[in-house]
Amino acid sequence: MIVLAATADIHSPRYLSGFREAMEEYSGDPKAFILAGDIVEKNKHEYLQPVLSMIKEKYPDTPIIAVFGNEEYRGYEEVYRRKYPEIKWLDDEYTILDTGDGRVAIIGTRGALEKPTSWQARNMPWIRRVYDELPVKLKKLVLDVREREKPRFIVVVSHYGVCMDTLVGEPRRIWPYLANPRVIEEIGGLVDVVIHGHAHNSKKTTSIYKSTRIYNVALPANKRIVEVRLTSVKTGILEWFK
Repeated sequence: MIVLAATADIHSPRYLSGFREAMEEYSGDPKAFILAGDIVEKNKHEYLQPVLSMIKEKYPDTPIIAVFGNEEYRGYEEVYRRKYPEIKWLDDEYTILDTGDGRVAIIGTRGALEKPTSWQARNMPWIRRVYDELPVKLKKLVLDVREREKPRFIVVVSHYGVCMDTLVGEPRRIWPYLANPRVIEEIGGLVDVVIHGHAHNSKKTTSIYKSTRIYNVALPANKRIVEVRLTSVKTGILEWFK
């Protein structure tokens, strides 16, 4: 079994104390630590340092893999890569995690929304096309990775949600601005796990589509570090989400 630790929406410094408590309580031995976006608040990249320090203090040799959220502003990707080279940043790209139990392909993306927010529509009129094209683009990437790398497991990390199930608890009127279900319709059954964040108020943080397990790892929703277990032995849906 391969264990991944995951969280999102720390919005440092807003939920930094909650992240500290979650880190103190978590006692797993993950092969990688996943940050699914909105690590900082309003692009204040200097506040990523305390998050990174907490992870490195507890897991000095564990790879840290992250995607950008809406709070890590578009156009600043290279700033984050340059300032935090210890983190493997994925932006519609993938990395291979070699473990003693097999190779894991981790594909990272900001993800897509069903509808742009009103701010996005006003200030980024091109974003609708990005959201419309992303599900198929992501599927092509998944298929390419599967053929090229032949990993034991494929994990997709998206900041935005990929289905509506893991939004339950949020007002229904804003669901289109939190996720795009076309993503899971395209990649469901082709990948083992999808990890996402963005939905702070979710009361249902796990779901399954075809054979793909879906985790909303947003810190405000879970109040803990989420442990994702990758195993080829399927022992029932409850065991998947322990």
